[in-house]
Amino acid sequence: MATNVLLFAGLDKNGDNNLWVTDGTAAGTSEISVAGVGSEGLFGLPPASPYFAASPDGRVLFSGIDAKGDFNLWVTNGTSAGTSEISLAKQDPNGLIPQNLTVFGNKVLFEGLDKNLNSNLWVTDGTAAGTSELSVNGQNTQNFVPQDFTVLGSKVLFNGQDNKNISTGDYDLWVTNGTAAGTSEISVPASEVSPVIGLDPQDLVTFGSEVLFRGLDHSNLWGLWVTDGTVHGTSELVSHGSSFEPDDLTVFGDKVLFNSFDASDRVNLWVTDGTAAGTSELSVANVDTNDFDFGLLPQHFFVFGSEVLFSGEDANQLTGLWVTDGTSVGTSEISVAGANTSFGLEPFGFALLGSEVLFNGTDALSQQNLWVTDGTSAGTSELSVAHAASVGAGFSRPVVFSSGGSSEVLYASADLNNLGGLWVTDGTTAGTSELSVAGLGPAQGSPGDFIAFGSLFLFEGADANGHFNLWQTDGTAGGTSEISVPGASSLGLFDEQSSDVHIVPFGSEVLFAGNDSSGRNNLWVTDGTLASTSELSATGADATDGLFPRSLTLFGSEVLFSGLDTAQRTGLWVTNGTSAGTSELSVAHSQLFSQGVDNLTVLGSKVLFVATDVNFNSTLWVTDGTGAGTSELSVPNSEAFSGGQLAG
Repeated sequence: MATNVLLFAGLDKNGDNNLWVTDGTAAGTSEISVAGVGSEGLFGLPPASPYFAASPDGRVLFSGIDAKGDFNLWVTNGTSAGTSEISLAKQDPNGLIPQNLTVFGNKVLFEGLDKNLNSNLWVTDGTAAGTSELSVNGQNTQNFVPQDFTVLGSKVLFNGQDNKNISTGDYDLWVTNGTAAGTSEISVPASEVSPVIGLDPQDLVTFGSEVLFRGLDHSNLWGLWVTDGTVHGTSELVSHGSSFEPDDLTVFGDKVLFNSFDASDRVNLWVTDGTAAGTSELSVANVDTNDFDFGLLPQHFFVFGSEVLFSGEDANQLTGLWVTDGTSVGTSEISVAGANTSFGLEPFGFALLGSEVLFNGTDALSQQNLWVTDGTSAGTSELSVAHAASVGAGFSRPVVFSSGGSSEVLYASADLNNLGGLWVTDGTTAGTSELSVAGLGPAQGSPGDFIAFGSLFLFEGADANGHFNLWQTDGTAGGTSEISVPGASSLGLFDEQSSDVHIVPFGSEVLFAGNDSSGRNNLWVTDGTLASTSELSATGADATDGLFPRSLTLFGSEVLFSGLDTAQRTGLWVTNGTSAGTSELSVAHSQLFSQGVDNLTVLGSKVLFVATDVNFNSTLWVTDGTGAGTSELSVPNSEAFSGGQLAG
């Protein structure tokens, strides 16, 4: 398919929802008109839209509706001549209904219905001649139902029904190379798999040259299995008298950790190297063995160098911080002073900071605060700092930054008033503090998300009056300040925390939407200093509500956005970061964009967008950032844009 074009679903003059292509020009925008589509278009009634899947040869495969109203497989190269239904004699006469399209080498595998209404395995190269049902020995002749396709080198593994029981079928493991001859059931002896529904492989996870998965054994219980795609290389790794049910498989190094039930029906920590001999429960001291509980209950696995941190339940039924190197001897609870004595440390929310890990934990006062660990008991502690909230400070929205050659973390937490504040830590108690700066007020939810801007971070924060404004920080109290300028609303630049905030870095400056002293929402610019922060007074902006800039989109040396003009219509605007360089892009139709501008999408040297035209139809437009270069892509037979996925 041609480069620098987009495919989309759109309504033509008859109201039919069809496939369109554009290169960002009117001449290069057209309906991909082909014979044999449904009465309401290739994709049916809007807002129905296609799912596009890349074909190995550069074309695009998709599911579309033909003239009979059936969902079948289609292919396009972005032209009418190159778009066609892949008609197949052996498919279901009421529609192939292709699903689970999986690219595999120079082919695409998928599940589809054949002429007998059976769900079977199909393969395509994007042509009718190269599309076929893969009929293989041993498959269920009523419904194969291939699913969970997992690529393993030059093969694909999947779950499918065999012919052991025609009416219900056993779900077993299959392998294919994309040909009928190369597709077969990995026939594990019947004495080893469930006599009720077969192996039923699920949650397939690639691990080196093998795949680990959960399957049903001869006792009709879930176990951990491994396969290399061959019969001899497929086996259950663990066998005991109760269901195994492996979960949370976590690859680290040459091992995989997971939690699962043991023979005593307790959920404990297990490890495997992909062999039966190398799969075992990690038996460690101080694990909960209460008959009415569930063992270690390991969860929240976090890979940390050559070890894994996780939360687990100890012999006192307290949830603590544990560490493992994948061996029993190397697995232990990290016992530290100050953890909660009723429920345990309850660690979660791990974040890496250099050679340590920060996390949320519950202390002896039942307060959830910031903790740090290097993976040892001696190196694990609560970062107890002055002015933290009396009910627990918490640890949220962490962002790592460099300061003086070392790394620190900015984060949001609660202060003594139980209100949000800006904090910084280097992973030590002495290096953890609230950045107390003049004017930064205590308000729930402050500060908001951090936005990188050069060596600084911008954020939305409340002032001493609880009004939300724009702030900047370099991670120090002295380097944190409100970007406060004359003309801003006395109630704050922003209505409230996280309420429709629009900020975009723009070279050495930042553009944002904010409220001025007249209550109008306009465009502002700042370089992070008070002297260079100002409201951009643009001629033609709405005098009542303001410009109300939205959808700020960086486009070369300018920013495009939607804004309200003096007629209170939403128009397309452009700015270079100055008042004089901010203007509405005036184009031919007086009712242009009266109902909005949306979906600004940069395509090379142009920007495509969806807007309402003079007839109040939602159509496709293009701009080069100038009024003269902005136009509706008026093409024959078009009516409206119906949305959907864009495909390049």
